[in-house]
Amino acid sequence: MHHICLPALLLLAAGGCQTDEAGTEGTGSVRFRIEMNEQTATRATYDPMEEMLIRIYKADGGLIRRYESLAEMPENLLLVAGNYRIAVDAGSQNPASWSERSYRGEKDFAIAALQQTTEEVLCPSINTGVQVTFDNSASQQFDQGMHVDVYTCDQPEPTAMADAATLRFTPDLTEDQNTGYFILPEGVSNLSWKFEGASSSLGTVTKTGVIEQAAPATIYKLKFQYSKTPNGSASITVQVETEAEEHQDNILFSPQPTISGNGFAMGSTVGFNRQDLVFNVSSVRSLATITLTDGAQRYPLYDASGSATAPEGIVCTPKDENNITVTLGSTFLQGLSAGFHDVAFELTDANGGNGTGELRIAIPGLIETTAADCDLWQNTATFRAIVTDPAASEVLFSYRTAGSGSWQQIAGVKGSDFTYTATATPSWSAGSNTSHTTYRLDKQSGIFANTTYEYKVSIQGAESDVRQFATAAGQSIPDGNMENSALSCFTTSNASAPFWASGNNSFASSLCSQGSYTGMGGAHCAKLAAAAPVGILAAGNLMSGLFYKDGLTKGVVEFGQPYAWQARPTALRVKYYAEALGTIDVDKGYGAPLKSGEQDQARIYVAIVDWNTRHKVTSGTSAPTGTWDPMNGADAVAEGKIIAYGSLFIKQASSGGSMITVDLPLEFYDKTAKPSGSYTLVLSAATSAYGDFMTGCSTNVMYVDDLEWVY
Repeated sequence: MHHICLPALLLLAAGGCQTDEAGTEGTGSVRFRIEMNEQTATRATYDPMEEMLIRIYKADGGLIRRYESLAEMPENLLLVAGNYRIAVDAGSQNPASWSERSYRGEKDFAIAALQQTTEEVLCPSINTGVQVTFDNSASQQFDQGMHVDVYTCDQPEPTAMADAATLRFTPDLTEDQNTGYFILPEGVSNLSWKFEGASSSLGTVTKTGVIEQAAPATIYKLKFQYSKTPNGSASITVQVETEAEEHQDNILFSPQPTISGNGFAMGSTVGFNRQDLVFNVSSVRSLATITLTDGAQRYPLYDASGSATAPEGIVCTPKDENNITVTLGSTFLQGLSAGFHDVAFELTDANGGNGTGELRIAIPGLIETTAADCDLWQNTATFRAIVTDPAASEVLFSYRTAGSGSWQQIAGVKGSDFTYTATATPSWSAGSNTSHTTYRLDKQSGIFANTTYEYKVSIQGAESDVRQFATAAGQSIPDGNMENSALSCFTTSNASAPFWASGNNSFASSLCSQGSYTGMGGAHCAKLAAAAPVGILAAGNLMSGLFYKDGLTKGVVEFGQPYAWQARPTALRVKYYAEALGTIDVDKGYGAPLKSGEQDQARIYVAIVDWNTRHKVTSGTSAPTGTWDPMNGADAVAEGKIIAYGSLFIKQASSGGSMITVDLPLEFYDKTAKPSGSYTLVLSAATSAYGDFMTGCSTNVMYVDDLEWVY
């Protein structure tokens, strides 16, 4: 026995008997697989699929679809949402045949709105098979001939047998021919048989019998033998066997209004390259309307009443009331913006049925670059273009800062669905930290915050128009302008500072205060003034973190604050003025690089860090603990990595009487890592660079203002 899977047949304008369906609002579609088995021997001369009857019923029993051949079957059947039943008959339905087997199956199914489902309908054979063989003993005894007739009736009575379908089995039938197939009439449950044999020694012998409760999809095997009874009379013995046999096959069928592409599949991506796109629309009932949508744009293409006017470049050509060709011409397609257009067709028929079809159309050209294409921490932007010309092999993207600079050119890389891409990446140069390898960002290439760029594409030497995009403005440093008089750093309450803190305490309360100086931004700046209470140096200081006292003579600084990095800067810009910067007059000998009597140095620095906890430094009347310097490498502290730093040592008092603006270039240890820990930013300014060693000048004064990022 062979399983035969029949292919799907598509006929968009199907005929047949149809009535309106009832159900809940909305439509869905269903595909059916009809499964049967068929013996190879019969397939050469008889195909049960050529004689089919498919009926679709509503749940209440009303017939709504009737198809009398495969040629009438649509591929996807669109129905109003609700419950239904399908009944399938295949084959000739011949009540008695040597080869024409028939099948029947039914199944209940449900349609959900806007969903497609596949239903499998098992169609077992409705034939009851009878196979007759004659033993050699019978052939030898009935030397003048014998046969067996099988009837589709309950009892072997003359009247019943006369009205029944019958097949005659003879010994000359080969093994491939000795099986017949019967369909029992309604109300009949048995098959009857009658044996007749003629013998030169016995005369004519007749014997009848019944196959009770004959089941479909089952073959009953009758074997006739001759034997003698104890008194010497002749006897015909019949052996009956059954062998279950399931019969399965596959068929698909379908719709209401449907649409197909001419040379391309609906649901795929098609590239426009100066050629028209042609669609075939078909419906069982006459077509009513065709509408095309492209994003928010909606185009009425066809209306049976004649009220719809298709836009320029779209032509609808009716073949008949059930079939229309829709052509999207070059005039229309060239007017679409470059990129991918997900278009959808909506189809309705005269009876309210509807169907849809979708297609992605690739329109060639340079695609707009947006913020979503940029990564301002990695300093990259991805440029994209659609190239539908199969002969195109050279695609080059170019970009530059708007209005200035040379064009940076990048070769496009071919991807899927006609897309070419290229990514602008930053360039780096060696940093200035000679003891550790560091890198500085060069702005010659790459993408940076707060910048407008121009870009274009060249395809086989033909350049596109130049376009522009602007990156985000970047990030600010919280209260970097020092205008907020309520900042913790201006008070002695710094143990839980939101961002800015200082070492102000009950012994030295003016290490950081809000002040003013010529050249500052706004109305205020931070004034840092050193002190030496009880002979212990307290450098004027400002930093992102916390400060608190541990006993009377020990201060604790915890460096680091959370900062949600969005854009990577190239430098820290700050205004400062070292009003007083003297020689070191306090030196506890705790290991500072500078000694008493030497010129003191002030310092401003920034560190981009990736720490799980704040870094703690203690100092006072004993040797400090936790002293650190971001210039000492990415692993200078145990709390996590230092990704980058910028540092300025101020080695002499400022001159000019106005605040000085300076940029601290960022030296990166890691060119790709982005901070993700709990604490990600350290900012620090101090009147003595080594104040944590209790070394410096107790009269230093420095003003700091307007801390901001440079991109």
